Amino acid sequence: MKFGARLFGVAVVSMTLGVAGCGGDTAPADKTAPSSNGKSASAPLVKLTTANFLPVAKKAMAGKTTVRTSMRMLVGGQTITTSGVARFGDRPAMSMVMTSPGSSGTSKVILVGDVLYVSIPGQVPEGKFVKTPADGSSPLAKSLRQSLDQADPKKTFTTFEAGLRKVTYAGTETANGLKLQHYKVSVDTKAVLAAQGQPMVAGLPKTITYDIWLDNARLMRKVTFKMAGVSAVMTANDYGKPVSIKAPPADDIVTR
Repeated sequence: MKFGARLFGVAVVSMTLGVAGCGGDTAPADKTAPSSNGKSASAPLVKLTTANFLPVAKKAMAGKTTVRTSMRMLVGGQTITTSGVARFGDRPAMSMVMTSPGSSGTSKVILVGDVLYVSIPGQVPEGKFVKTPADGSSPLAKSLRQSLDQADPKKTFTTFEAGLRKVTYAGTETANGLKLQHYKVSVDTKAVLAAQGQPMVAGLPKTITYDIWLDNARLMRKVTFKMAGVSAVMTANDYGKPVSIKAPPADDIVTR
């Protein structure tokens, strides 16, 4: 399988980091704002609506510039799993690992500054990485760098606001000891792409519906979606916690 094709799932999951990285600087106050320990105040959480879903989520993410995610994707009947951590804002970076059918091991991707480091079993020696400019001619590098840029809290909601069509409350659930509110969030695909300066892509539906679960602090903990033959379940945690994302040592860099 070609080098770029083996990382199809990475491109998808990096795009989805934008969902996990939703946030902003200011927003209208939530009537039941969470306490500093992530638990809601004494009053029960109100159900969010199309009008206030994004502003409340922005407020929850304010000041949080890191997130850790894991994802399980079904692509053409095959399962791809990924896990990683991202830092956005003034010093964007990303580190991700991926397993996929037909691979003899775990693929790794590290994005630091304007440089992308990729390690794929069978393509490079074990433990080694190929180095490429993230703003260079590689379509994958461009896709990952652009996706990380879009994971910036301000930029993410600029695009979501452009295409948001409907938010529907779907009930409460408990997962991993957390009480979650479930919402169905529908966005206009063409409008979102246009806000990113991109044309509509053939094969994409006119509207994409994300199932999003928020915790009591209004942070996104889980999201599922189906798009262009890809279905995915992603979880997010460790918002705002310190992360260390470093480029591989020079001795681990090889050329192809």
